Amino acid sequence: IDLAGKRYDQTVLVVPSIGSGLPLAGAVAGGVPIGAAMLLMERVFKNTIERLTRLQYRVTGPWHEPLVERLQEGGQSGKK
Repeated sequence: IDLAGKRYDQTVLVVPSIGSGLPLAGAVAGGVPIGAAMLLMERVFKNTIERLTRLQYRVTGPWHEPLVERLQEGGQSGKK
């Protein structure tokens, strides 16, 4: 951040938190076997799920009117 010029020039990485809420919801909705299966799937695929759901943005420009662009894989920008 350029404090003197009040400008942004940042890359922001958003990684959703994968918690235990999904297996608990599965257990409530479908019983213990469903909840246990969802817990196992979450443990096995946690890194893959986080990798697939994380988003990267480029934030530039003045504080009062920043430009936010979503970056695609490999750091290329895609306007959003």
